[in-house]
Amino acid sequence: MKPDLTEPKGPTSYQNWRAYLDEKPMCGRAEFPFYSDVDFSVPRSEDMGPYRFQHAFAAELRDPALILFVDDYLPNEAPQMERTRTDSFTGASFGDEIAALLSLSLGRRFVAGDATRTQSNVGTNEWIIMGDQARPSLFRALATRMFGRRVVLPRADARTTVTTEYLSSFPKLKPDVATSLVRAARLYRDALWIAEAEPELAWLLFVSALEVAAVQQHVEVPLIDILRLSKPKLVARLEAIDVTLAEEVAAELARELRATARFLGFMERFMPPAPELRPPEEWARLDWSPPRMKKLLESVYKLRSLALHEGMPFPPPMCSPPSLVRPEWPAPIEVVLGLASAASGGVWMADELPMSLHTFEYIARGALLKWWTELARPETPS
Repeated sequence: MKPDLTEPKGPTSYQNWRAYLDEKPMCGRAEFPFYSDVDFSVPRSEDMGPYRFQHAFAAELRDPALILFVDDYLPNEAPQMERTRTDSFTGASFGDEIAALLSLSLGRRFVAGDATRTQSNVGTNEWIIMGDQARPSLFRALATRMFGRRVVLPRADARTTVTTEYLSSFPKLKPDVATSLVRAARLYRDALWIAEAEPELAWLLFVSALEVAAVQQHVEVPLIDILRLSKPKLVARLEAIDVTLAEEVAAELARELRATARFLGFMERFMPPAPELRPPEEWARLDWSPPRMKKLLESVYKLRSLALHEGMPFPPPMCSPPSLVRPEWPAPIEVVLGLASAASGGVWMADELPMSLHTFEYIARGALLKWWTELARPETPS
């Protein structure tokens, strides 16, 4: 099929917000239930355009915790079916795009169901009431609360306040950028949901969320320069034999080199500062210096590649709840304890266990939020 060369439109929730700002006529209203497993408060929503939040005060985890009210400004038109087009595809429904962005902005678990009330005749009080056919499975409840286990991601379990600090900048983005942001947010949110039950998969989703952002930000660098950064001695030996040979080797490794370089380049640019609350003892803290952090992230990316291409799961010690060495400490330890670890028939030395999952979640969210902030600046190119 020929590619569709028309301008991208952006995610549906983005298009609706842009239509509201362009003062298009309202076409209808809808209400989307949001599900969550965290306690939160909802102040008066501001700068949310056609959207508004209201606390639902869920009685049980299976009940909606938050309601998203939507003023719909998009006409109900059938899409053109002549060509394949995925430039605005996010994999999320209208309401769930906002839920994913909310999850990223707050670092908490939110997921949307189907619209449970819709109104197509604006100006009347006629509503169509439907059951929610997309009620999600609550992984966190199954993995922790039902069995009283410690959580893998303690930050995602803390009470929060629903704010619009980041969401309000969403309609300021260019359409293609908005699509990348929603895709990354959805991967991050899905990682939050499954981390307590399937932490090995959460690792993959967190890294994938960062890769979406890295592709959007990537600046092409010559392959030989990328190889030289990671393998300087190898490149020097190859160039001593033949400069062309070194370039040919780099070309053969193009896919791996570009993917790794994108990821590390993005992380170097958007690395968040160390957490405000940290363990008081140095041995319990991750070394946040740029050279050390680069090495740690290289190890994470190597483990991610082994998981994807060889079926080698992330080491169990990196997937466990953080150790409670001192219950009175203001934050859990950031590293994997011990000179070596053994689990499920495998043995890993300490330098092969770069960090715990809860530490990487903090890094991933912090980097994505810094990226989101930069995307919203008027001078930032798409």
